[in-house]
Amino acid sequence: MMRVLDRVDRPVSAYDIAQLAAVEGARLCANQVYRTTARLIEKHQVRRVHTVNAYLASSATAELCMICEQCRCVEWKAMPLLVGALRELADARQIKFAPDSVEISGLCGTCREKSTAAASCA
Repeated sequence: MMRVLDRVDRPVSAYDIAQLAAVEGARLCANQVYRTTARLIEKHQVRRVHTVNAYLASSATAELCMICEQCRCVEWKAMPLLVGALRELADARQIKFAPDSVEISGLCGTCREKSTAAASCA
């Protein structure tokens, strides 16, 4: 399964992972993917992108995950001050805060340009 995740450049769902693994001759069902990704997440080899309910090989130790709503590209940024501020806020309100990442979504620059170009043509 790590071979599949290492080949993709965008978060993929459990069903996508199963289909991509089938191309390589491995027969996996979504439940097997969920169990395996859970173990790989614990080992910090895989990250779950909650916003799109998908998985990605863990290549960064960054905390901020920016996701394009259109093309689903992901960019990671190290933001220890942001996570510290969120942890402090949660602690003050006695909320358990244990993020593996903080996620924000919007349009990436490429998709925003395409959207703007399409709007100007209309």
